[in-house]
Amino acid sequence: MAIRVTQGMMYDSFTSQMNGSLSGLMESNLQASSQKKVNRPSDDPFNSGRILSTRATLANISLYRENINQAMGWLSTADGIVGSGSGSVQTVLSRLQELAEQGASESYDSKNREQIAYEIRQMFEQLITLANTKFDGRHIFAGQKTDQPPYKMGLAADCYDENADTATSIANASFHVEGSSSSTVIIQATSSGPAGSATYRYSDNGGKSWQNATVTDNKPKTGECLIQAGGISVTVSDSSATVTAVDQTNNSRSDNGTWLYARPTAIYQGDEKSNKVVASYGATASGEAEGYFTRNVSVRVDSVASGKVQYSYSVDNGSNWVQAESPDGSPLAVPGGYLTLNGTPKAGDQFQIQPHMADISYQISENDSITVNLIGSDIFGGLYNYPQDGNDNPVTVPGQANLFEVVGKLVAAAESNSPDDMGKAVADLKAVMQVVMTRAAEVGGRENRLEITYSALTIRTYSEEDNLSQMEDVDLTELMTRLSQQQVAYNSVLKSSSMIMQMSLVNFL
Repeated sequence: MAIRVTQGMMYDSFTSQMNGSLSGLMESNLQASSQKKVNRPSDDPFNSGRILSTRATLANISLYRENINQAMGWLSTADGIVGSGSGSVQTVLSRLQELAEQGASESYDSKNREQIAYEIRQMFEQLITLANTKFDGRHIFAGQKTDQPPYKMGLAADCYDENADTATSIANASFHVEGSSSSTVIIQATSSGPAGSATYRYSDNGGKSWQNATVTDNKPKTGECLIQAGGISVTVSDSSATVTAVDQTNNSRSDNGTWLYARPTAIYQGDEKSNKVVASYGATASGEAEGYFTRNVSVRVDSVASGKVQYSYSVDNGSNWVQAESPDGSPLAVPGGYLTLNGTPKAGDQFQIQPHMADISYQISENDSITVNLIGSDIFGGLYNYPQDGNDNPVTVPGQANLFEVVGKLVAAAESNSPDDMGKAVADLKAVMQVVMTRAAEVGGRENRLEITYSALTIRTYSEEDNLSQMEDVDLTELMTRLSQQQVAYNSVLKSSSMIMQMSLVNFL
């Protein structure tokens, strides 16, 4: 049965056909302008999630590559300092070995050693400058305390006593030196007896001339004595320790009384790696931590009864507390290790384990990071000025050969015209050189690791970009062909529609 086709029916049909052709043409035009076949999730629901995931992966890879570039800057700077290049620590140490060997030679006299001493002291100050090197405005050998120099000039004292083997000798005391001096200060005991009541003389020009020193007992703390020699003061921890008068007619150090040498050193002010730093607040007991701690741990004693300690700990600075109990005064178990309380704890005592996290790390892949800094005390040594075990005086940085202490003693040997001590420093300098070379190898290994990781990330970037292109990039040849076909189809619809719409009964009549 024939159906009557009205003008309205034709108009609706033509409009639908034109819109369909135009919609396809516009979609192809959008792909041509963006060069992407997926411009909205509805274009390809299956691959849309994969595309977003791939883009996130590429963004992370880009961040890792930026981190590697930053890390390479840190390590390249450190390599220039501890490596074997011109102006490095190794270069300075090599020169110091030459000077020490020359000064130890019997063919050199006091004038020659005085000349050597000037250069050695300048080398010492250059080493401090190298240890305080910055990269991108941050000190690279200071741990996480990058905003301040890790080292500053200081003074230390070496004691030589003919009765050093006896328990009461001053050689068994500790010394703290304050003040400043441009040369080594030699202090001799001129009378025998307790350190706090003996008399002394000092020289700041290598023994060419002498002046009397003054001594004050029980300063600055009870049981100590203070020896003032010109611009410096030496605090002796035990004023009752015995000293022996130096035979001034035979002004030689070998088996000849008590000698003190106040010579240069470097004070380390940066971070160290330590898990045993415990601060107490209002507590009569002290604490010592053992274990591996990655963050601060706060500990609060809640009650003590019959030897049992009930306590709470927090790893988020006191926001949340976890209760626990330690029977019979055993160490308190906390995340990362144990806290041992020394003394008698009471309710309300608070302690905080404060690990020193000295490493600075950069993330270089999803599951990998690399440490970019070196800890100054591990390379240069020196004296550490952090109060430990109630001792506020600087103490020698423990561990391997101590660069600043070795070079400081060499300065004292040269400025006091002591060829024997300069000869002993040669072996110590070689040991220090080995430490520095080991650290240089460590830096080189990290640099090689970064280069390999960067190359791997580059290859991965190409792979991810190719995968992304396969999912979302349009095929230009196919697109241009389709676009031409859609243009022809749309023009045909327009032309045929215009011709048919003009056909009517009125026009026919």
